[in-house]
Amino acid sequence: MKEQKIFCKTLLQGEQWRTDVLVSLDPDGLITGIGPGSETNATECIYGTVVPGMPNVHSHTFQRAIAGRTGPRGKHGDSFWSWREAMYHCAGRILPDQYQAVAAGVFVEMLKAGYTTCAEFHYVHHQPDGTAYVNLAEMSDRLVAAASDSGIALTLLPVLYCSAGPGLTGVDEQQRRFANSADQYLRLLEGCRKGLSGRALFKLGVAPHSLRAVPGRILQEVLQGW
Repeated sequence: MKEQKIFCKTLLQGEQWRTDVLVSLDPDGLITGIGPGSETNATECIYGTVVPGMPNVHSHTFQRAIAGRTGPRGKHGDSFWSWREAMYHCAGRILPDQYQAVAAGVFVEMLKAGYTTCAEFHYVHHQPDGTAYVNLAEMSDRLVAAASDSGIALTLLPVLYCSAGPGLTGVDEQQRRFANSADQYLRLLEGCRKGLSGRALFKLGVAPHSLRAVPGRILQEVLQGW
């Protein structure tokens, strides 16, 4: 990508509406300047109204695959728990190519709706039988590829998930794709960090699932290693 100068006829900056503005972007897509300008110096012109993009601060893209199957309430006491079973059914079967395709479609939908940044809470880490991929970050890399192809900015938040509930050790069979030990999770993060290297619009964070599913000793070990 080359440096760009985008002419905006009408632009909202902070709380101020401005006209005839030139927005400069570096090759990574980061805004380097906003100032007065004209079409003459622009590489692209936008004559409509330009407003800042919105962030989607909590996304699980793979769940788009169950859209239309869980919305209507059925006749047999459907609830959050029946939705959860449908989600587990999908999470237990979705493969890397499918994951990337679904995520790319979701990211494009976000962009079309005005969301330019996505915080993706990602927890389908392993193979359907619960064993790790040779590349621990396989599924994370698929999200990165989908975001890169779509053009959305991404904050990748690999979820740390350790147990099925307070005081329990291990996870249920339906959750086996989610679970990591502290050491494995730290190696996953390192793989994600390598996959995001050199991508200015992509960030990496840590996402412990909850007080329910992450014992304090494991959280402490991860934070010390991170």
